[in-house]
Order: sequence, then C-alpha cells, then structure tokens
Amino acid sequence: MLFDTILAAALREQGRTDMRCRCEFLDCEERDGGVHSRIRDLASGEETTVVSQYFAACDGAGSGIRRSLGIAMQGDQAINYSLAIFLRAPKLLQQHDKGQAERYIFVGPEGTWGNLTVVEGAAFWRLKVMGDKALIDEAGGDEEYALFPQNYRFQIPKHCHWQDVRVVTSNVGQALQTAMRGIEKANPET
Repeated sequence: MLFDTILAAALREQGRTDMRCRCEFLDCEERDGGVHSRIRDLASGEETTVVSQYFAACDGAGSGIRRSLGIAMQGDQAINYSLAIFLRAPKLLQQHDKGQAERYIFVGPEGTWGNLTVVEGAAFWRLKVMGDKALIDEAGGDEEYALFPQNYRFQIPKHCHWQDVRVVTSNVGQALQTAMRGIEKANPET
C-alpha cells in the first residue's frame, strides 16, 4: 500500500504487467509452466485467475500465501507486537510546535511507545503504537490463541476493519469516519 504510487509508475513504465488493485489473493498452484493465482476483486466480489511466470509472496509472517502453499511457519509469528494506523492529515505539521520532521518518536516513562512517520508528502502518515508480549504471556505462551481477536484489549468490530474501508470508492471520508466511530463505541474505556 505504501509504495503503490511509486511501484505503479514503475510497472506502467515497463509495460509488461497487468496490475490489479483492491484484490484479495485466494490461492495458487504451479502448472502448465506458470503460476495460476486466483484473486477476488474486493469491490465486485468477482473471482479471476491470473497466470504468471513466477510469484513472490511479500505478505509477512502471517502470510495467507504461505499457508495456502502448505509451508509451515518457522520462528516467531511476530517479531514485534505493534499496531500501525495509516491516516491522512494534510495540516498535521501546523498542529504542533515540534518542527518539520520525517519521524516523530513518542517516549514516556515506560520508554518509547510509538512513532509517527510521514508516508507520502506531508499529508499521509503512519502512526505506530508499540505493543508488548504480555498478551502472549497471559495466554500461557500460546501465540496462536493470544492472537485471536477476542483476546485483544482493543476490539475492532465487524465492518470497521481496514479491509472494509479500503474497498470503498466514493465517500471514503464518511466510510472511515463510520469505522472510527464504530471502533470508539466498541472500546468505550480506551
């Protein structure tokens, strides 16, 4: 998502790529000298098969692609327990007295607890809030159990997930606001 504009421009310049946006990977298989990947358009729900010479999975430790290929996870499921929130705030730099910077680091008595990083221009930002391993320790070391949504101290209700908001093509601000209000309502004590 972060490099979409840069990557899209480079891919268009190459002219050898059929680029699909707002699609979800379903599964893939290697056959007939290529990789056949099934994808679903998130807006229409339409499923399509894309054929390519090769396939690169760049979707992180919780990879659905890795799981669909039957490749077991090795090592820690999470190298950290942070939460990233992407936000558009075009006038953010005028709202504080810390000066212009690429990154702002938040430090409290407990140490560094987050950072705010510019993603694109001065309008699109990523807020990263550091988590800790306490939730996994509370689950007796069972990472899979600890990562179940019902074990989170912060709940994101159905239809308020980023996946729901990112498929909206009109009135995006309203969709984001509705999602944020739903999250606030689900977490009144936070």
